[in-house]
Amino acid sequence: MDKTRYIEVSLHQRHATLSKDGALIVKTGASTGRSTKERFVVQRPEISEDIDWGSVNQAIAPEFADAYFAALKKRVVTGDHFCMNGYVGSFDIEVISTSPWHVVFAKNMFRRHFIPELKKHIPDDVKIEVWHDPHGKVSDLNLGMDFPYEKAIIVDLAQLKVGIIGTAYAGEIKKSAFSVCNYLMPKYGIFPMHSSANCLDDGDNSSVLFGLS
Repeated sequence: MDKTRYIEVSLHQRHATLSKDGALIVKTGASTGRSTKERFVVQRPEISEDIDWGSVNQAIAPEFADAYFAALKKRVVTGDHFCMNGYVGSFDIEVISTSPWHVVFAKNMFRRHFIPELKKHIPDDVKIEVWHDPHGKVSDLNLGMDFPYEKAIIVDLAQLKVGIIGTAYAGEIKKSAFSVCNYLMPKYGIFPMHSSANCLDDGDNSSVLFGLS
């Protein structure tokens, strides 16, 4: 399904409107920015020494994460869901969401093609998955475990997957994918930079622009 069709579905579901100039307008509800308190990294033994654990990288137990991902995946695929495949930093990425406009966002954010100079360093079986249900709640997953929030962003660096529920702020998809990407890059001899770049029309005289997300 192409972006035009996703936009049509978003409009039909009344999750978006069009401006007079044809731009897609959406509302994210209460989540107008990143939910840092509700973001956790799965503390698996194989990556435990790699992470600076603390208030930014909050640890969560593998047992909770496994139950969370199993329930979230089942919830996403049971109903209407939408997918995109692309590349982030030349790593394969798949975004599976219950919201079509979030997939439009992902299609705009991530690359359609890999960068050959980077891809040659990366094994073909390395793939990042993002499972996304912006309108659900953690309690909808019926995990049978205590969790203090109704929204969650859980990043599993060992298994290269992200699970997001309860927030419609689309930047969580981008930031989580970039986090996994930046974790992986040094392992394949690639220096990660969270930045953008521009150049002249002929490709000459490029500049790298660093800044906040």
